[in-house]
This record gives sequence, structure tokens and C-alpha cells, in this order.
Amino acid sequence: MASKNEEGHAINLANFGFLLTDISLMAAGFSPSKPNLKLTALQTLQTNAKTAHDALLVAEANERIAMIARKDAFQPLDPLLRRINYAVKASSTSVEFDNSIQTIFRDLLGIRVSKRLTAEEKAAAKAAGVEKKQNSSSHLQIENRINNFDRLIKQLTPVAAYAPNEADLKIVALTAKLNDLKQKQAAFIACKKATENARETRNIVFYADNTGLVAVANDCKMYIKSLKGISSTLFKIVSKYKFVNFLRRKK
Repeated sequence: MASKNEEGHAINLANFGFLLTDISLMAAGFSPSKPNLKLTALQTLQTNAKTAHDALLVAEANERIAMIARKDAFQPLDPLLRRINYAVKASSTSVEFDNSIQTIFRDLLGIRVSKRLTAEEKAAAKAAGVEKKQNSSSHLQIENRINNFDRLIKQLTPVAAYAPNEADLKIVALTAKLNDLKQKQAAFIACKKATENARETRNIVFYADNTGLVAVANDCKMYIKSLKGISSTLFKIVSKYKFVNFLRRKK
């Protein structure tokens, strides 16, 4: 469901269309001295605003698709990692190697080595003058997971004893999986950046001081007010079209 602000941007655009229709019906009677209030300038602004609004909707849709694709790619990673770990332990690799590689598995799976302290234990330690600090077990951020998976593959690659018969556990399959994760992450980042750029463009077209859709629309209403008077039928009509600067609301 779209947020009220997102729906509000669309309402601003729709109301600008209604305002422009009323202004067009005035024909020669609408003759402001300010260049960006003239009919041709208003029509250009409407086109630019619709283009910016639609471009943002497309960018957001692409970002959601990329996010879902990335989520789907990472979904089977934990079960795969556990199978790799079992395969290592079931192989003829050395105990030393098995123990050393567990650090990477812990990072990848977010397994904590030591028990997390309770709030009471932390308070007691602090009261005794000993501040206990524990690192977060959340090594599950996307970039960290990709990096740690890469580390795991590099550790396993030169080990001849790691030679599973299962196709999806072989180094070549793990490398392909890693590359797919990297590609999905890169695609998401690119889409997210495109969304940010599209939103910035939309914000400028809609909300820039003096030249944005909201500022221009309100100037048009003020001009009609000065031209026809506050009691005129036309001003009563256009005064109902609300234009809200949602960027200022956030401040």
C-alpha cells in the first residue's frame, strides 16, 4: 500500500491537470507577466512532472523486483552452507582445517561463540567497574555474507580432500552461486541508486522553490485570485485544488 505522501504526490499532479484545464478555458484572459505562469510553460511543467512521476514509479518497481530476486537468491544459502559444513566434516580434511574453517561458517550463519550477556549481567559488570562489550552476531548483512562466502570458497578450493560427489557442493557450483549472489546484489544496488536519482528529479520538478509544480500552481491560484477576485466562481473552483509540499512537511 502506498504511503499518504506517495499518494499525495499523485494528487498534486492530478490537481495540476485540473488547474491547467481551467486555465486553458480562460484563453486570452489568462495573461500573467511571470514567464513560468504562462500557458505554454505550464504545459511543459505538466509534461515534465508526469515524466518524473512515472519514471519514479518504474524505478521503484524495478527496485522491488531486484530486491525480491536477491532475497530468492539468498534464501537457500543457509541450508547449503550447513551441507557444505557437513561435507567438510565428513571428508578426510584435517581436524585443524575443520576447526579453522568453523570461524567462517559462524560468520556466515551468525552463530555466536559466547553466550550473550543478559541486561542484569551487563549492569552487574558495569557496577563492578568492568564494562563488558560483545560484538554483534549480525554478520548477516549482504556484503558481509558475500565476502565470507567468497572466503569460504577460497579456503576450500586448494584442499584436495574436499571433493564431494554432490554437484551443488563442488567448488565450481559454489563459485557459480557466489557469482549469482554478487550479480543480484549489484543489480539491486543499481536499481536502488536509480530510484534515488528518480526521486531526486521528481522532488526538484514538484517541489523546487519558485519553479516546482507546487510553487507554480499556488502562484497561478494567486494570479487568478488577483485577476477575478476572491468571490469569483473561477477562484472558488481553483481554490479547491490543494498543492502540498511534502518535503517541507518532513522538516
